[in-house]
Amino acid sequence: MMTMRCHWHKRLGHGKACIFWAILCAAWSGLLVTSVDEGARAQTPAEPTEVQLGKVLQESWDALYLEGVKSGYVHHRFQEVSIRGKAFIWATSSLELTVKRFGQLLTMSLSVANYETPTGQVASITIAMQVGRDQRIVRRGTVLGQELVMQVQFGQQPPREVRIPWTPEALGLYTEERFFTAQDWSPGQERSYIKFVPELDRFVRSYVKAEEYEVGPHTRGGKWLRLRQRFDKVANLEVPDVVLWLDEQKQLARQETVWPGLGKMTLVRTTKEHALAPAGAPSVDIGFQHIVRLPERIPNAVHCQKIVYRLQMRSGEFPEGLFPQDERQRLLRREAKLIELEVLGSVVPPVKGTGTYEPPAEYLRSNQVVNSEDKLVQELARRAVGAETDPWQKALRIERWVHANMKRGTFTEAFASADEVARTRVGDCTEHAVLAAAMCRAVGVPSRLVMGLAYVEQLQALVPHMWLEAWIAGRWYGLDPTLGRGSLPATHIKISHHSWNDVTPLRPLAVFRTLFPHLAAEALRWE
Repeated sequence: MMTMRCHWHKRLGHGKACIFWAILCAAWSGLLVTSVDEGARAQTPAEPTEVQLGKVLQESWDALYLEGVKSGYVHHRFQEVSIRGKAFIWATSSLELTVKRFGQLLTMSLSVANYETPTGQVASITIAMQVGRDQRIVRRGTVLGQELVMQVQFGQQPPREVRIPWTPEALGLYTEERFFTAQDWSPGQERSYIKFVPELDRFVRSYVKAEEYEVGPHTRGGKWLRLRQRFDKVANLEVPDVVLWLDEQKQLARQETVWPGLGKMTLVRTTKEHALAPAGAPSVDIGFQHIVRLPERIPNAVHCQKIVYRLQMRSGEFPEGLFPQDERQRLLRREAKLIELEVLGSVVPPVKGTGTYEPPAEYLRSNQVVNSEDKLVQELARRAVGAETDPWQKALRIERWVHANMKRGTFTEAFASADEVARTRVGDCTEHAVLAAAMCRAVGVPSRLVMGLAYVEQLQALVPHMWLEAWIAGRWYGLDPTLGRGSLPATHIKISHHSWNDVTPLRPLAVFRTLFPHLAAEALRWE
């Protein structure tokens, strides 16, 4: 039977991923137009002597509420600047949000900034996100013709270049703010615009319609115009509508949305003092928001050789490409809203060292998350493997070593890269899997990370989880260093896998946002 420690690790694995995506998507949805915090604000793209600060065009503060409880703030600042004699608008803003994860406080910060021309064309973008006590993901990009050339830096690693096709029609932060406040709106009018979604490297069109004037407690007795903002689907992600109110001075005074997993999120324009005032006790616990309870318990689930699951979407449909079939997972039935899967336990290579197959080079590469080139990662891999030469035995030794040497993390830790985990040896299932995958690659064993669901008996629920797969004799075999069993039990349902090459560090985790909170599940039979 699994220990409680393993249960907590699995519950942690992607409750944090869900809040990353909730914050990111809320940020670009229009509810939170975010940008740079005080620490990142000094990191301007040009030399200080080349930047001449001009007039502050606007500065505002919003108090952020989750389910009616003050949980953070958003700060906006727009200023004229001159860079090498050219006029730009420096648009900045910062977000801080505190929630609970399994009863412990978790504070997230996100920042985005851009330089844009007075006519609204984006010249450069900076996005910074705190993902752990000692790690930030910082992305700095410059628009060069039809491309956005970005330098992506994860923690202390050297930045890596990413090139993204650019759409000149995409609005900058200041121009987006003025889309709402500098135009005359009357009930029935509808307009749209395009904006860039940084963590998806995609563009999305937003549609805004003026609905009607309202007077009430939420308008502080004033006559405010209510607007509704909706979005095209992007990368299989449905973004909820945002309701906005313009006050009598045509300023954004209030914004509301209901974000799955976070609940009702409200921004209220206020003073700096009130925005920065201490938050209340969070009412939202994201850990328990992202579990799927089963109607019937699976007895001794970790020892089952086979479990058949039925998964259903309460709304929407299952995206294509998820829940792939392999040696241990077979699709019995698939419809738009329903999937039945047979999952086997304890699937391992049949014979030690069988077969001669060319290893897939993609899964041997080092990247910013699975950082197998890090010297400490390589040292730990050699220590774990010793004199072993058989690929499967190498992978088993690494799984056991990570399981034995990692310390249990708190629920306030976020997503960390392999080099950071090698240094701290603290974390939950994501950190276990990332370190083990990097160690495998460091000793020549191809590996990839798996996003999935795992059944927890104490909760009678499926929870988001991460493990790894190793390429052995021409096939992929799963290992879970959080458990350290030498194989996967039938409690693990695979949603997707990824090498983590050539993507922004959090992008592969978006698969969870396509499922939660719409997923329902049951176990049909087991043996």
